Amino acid sequence: MLPFVEPFMTIILESSKNALANELLRWLSWLITAALLASAVVVRPDLFAGIITGKQWALEVATPGALACCLLFITTDRRISLTLTDVAVGMLALWVTASDGLLHPGHYQPMGDTIFNVSLWLLIYLFMRLASWQRHFTTAAIGLWLAVALIISAWGLLQLYGLAPSQHALFRITGPFHNPGPFSGYVVAALPLALAVIIGTKTLVPPKHACRSITILKHHFLLPTTAEGVGRILLKYISIGVVIALLLVIPAARSRAAWLAAITGALFVAWVHPRTQRTRWMIWSIFKQWPMAVRTLVIMGGLVLLMSVGWGMYALKSGSADGRWLMWQVTGTLIAQSPVVGHGAGAFDALYMNAQADWFQSGNGTAAQVLVAGSPEAPFNELLKLWLQYGAVAIALTLGIMWAVMTSKPVETPQARFLVRRSLMNRGLKGALLSLLVFGLFSYPFDMAPHMLLLVMATAMLAGNRRPVMTLSHHRATNVVITGTIATVIAMAVAYMPQRMAHYAALKKWQEATQCYDMRRYDDAVELYASALHPLSNNGLFLQMYGKALNMAGNYTHSNDILAIANKNHNSYIIHNTMGDNHKALGNTAEAARAYQNAAAMVPGMMFPKYLLAVLYRDTGQTVKAVETANQVLTMPVKVQSMATDEIISEMKKIISSYKQ
Repeated sequence: MLPFVEPFMTIILESSKNALANELLRWLSWLITAALLASAVVVRPDLFAGIITGKQWALEVATPGALACCLLFITTDRRISLTLTDVAVGMLALWVTASDGLLHPGHYQPMGDTIFNVSLWLLIYLFMRLASWQRHFTTAAIGLWLAVALIISAWGLLQLYGLAPSQHALFRITGPFHNPGPFSGYVVAALPLALAVIIGTKTLVPPKHACRSITILKHHFLLPTTAEGVGRILLKYISIGVVIALLLVIPAARSRAAWLAAITGALFVAWVHPRTQRTRWMIWSIFKQWPMAVRTLVIMGGLVLLMSVGWGMYALKSGSADGRWLMWQVTGTLIAQSPVVGHGAGAFDALYMNAQADWFQSGNGTAAQVLVAGSPEAPFNELLKLWLQYGAVAIALTLGIMWAVMTSKPVETPQARFLVRRSLMNRGLKGALLSLLVFGLFSYPFDMAPHMLLLVMATAMLAGNRRPVMTLSHHRATNVVITGTIATVIAMAVAYMPQRMAHYAALKKWQEATQCYDMRRYDDAVELYASALHPLSNNGLFLQMYGKALNMAGNYTHSNDILAIANKNHNSYIIHNTMGDNHKALGNTAEAARAYQNAAAMVPGMMFPKYLLAVLYRDTGQTVKAVETANQVLTMPVKVQSMATDEIISEMKKIISSYKQ
């Protein structure tokens, strides 16, 4: 029988309607999983930041299918089992919701946004959790994960060789992402999975019922004779392709965080494999037999090697490493202000730049940090960001989830069949999870939907490997859960669907407004920004750009009103520079000087705010202050030589020379 016919023949030959329904549900769950993973390659140029928001949109479009599958799973299986991981995930979701709703109500992010985000990821977690015990589902999900990673890796290779356009003018390799960092973090998580599949797929043996001719063909051409054989071989070949593609593309992407993540995940898969236990024991036995002096030299040599590798990775992009260290230190000062419960969602955007200004004004900043200080969009460490937003409680719950997942053991049951042994898939998923977490210690992957999806998928598929702590099997209890779930879902869909449609319509207008601004059609840009204001009224970046457009259109008072709101959620030096320009145009010299000084304090290594301050002093007749500020600008080191910096230096020299005359 042809391998592609066998799955359909299996469905037809099943005797009961339940078997047919289960088979169709299994195929539907595969399709929904493919749609969720495919969101990583979606780019929508019609949306603002369409490389990022397009992926979120695609994920949300696929989510109703996941919801339908969840309801079908619950109604067809009256047993609802909860593991320790499920309980910890639920507690974390409750804490995040309670934190934003009760402890920090609407400080930096609307409560509705928090509820939507928590519900979205809980729904996807529930879908993956319920589907993971379907026949062959985990293997299929891993295969789809690897296939998407292979496509994205191939995309990066095409960009590397100039055969496909990059998504960023400054980088050759981005894949469908906006820079090499997210690209590397996404594809590298597939390496442990691919290695586990390569190690775990068995050599195919011809079935006893296969005819002699098919057996001969398989023997000579390595053709499998069953659908499961086709799936197993295809999965192994995809895994080999992933490993080869990653070896080619990861070094070219130059992401040190991705290298560390890849090494961690690969070493984990190799370390926990049963075949390495004997090897490790033999190496340890030989090592113990060596003299103490030799063992000491070996240990010291290993430490020197590790330090040399670490120094080499630091020296490769020392400025980037120094910048991350500055961000972590400044973020630490914010965490110390509320270490237990945090500051709430959106706290980094709202608080970081003022904290960085305080850091330098208090004398903590070094000369090297002055050069690398900027206006970051994230602290480049997911644990620090979680701690900043939701406190040590969230950190404890997250570590509890990771402990429950990483210490889980696979459960082999006759009901759950897998093309690859579940123990090997379990190791691969744990390695992928470790890779994501290590990458998250040096970047911000979980701000993007595709990376968060991988984290939720891996956690959910591993969650069932622990013994249930609670099982609801009574019909009444289950009916209550099902009825409550359906009612809640319908209510949330009615509430949030119009809101999400309005959100993406506003993103379209935002993109059109940005294009008008770039073409210097400021009045048109202001009109488009105003039409998108209501759905995006809490988006600090949107308000910043709206305020800047109002400034360029000459509406200085309204610009300051919008920027004052933006400053609460998205504090940045651009906002203060623009407010300074507005106050200068309105004749408010003291307020303008204060705004420029705030901007200069946030990024002390940037010339532009002090340049604006010096020009303000010159134009208002404050000659002494103008010359003093101009001298400060001239003594600043130039980060990047450009026409803009040359013009600034030339203007500062004119101010000084005019004073001498």
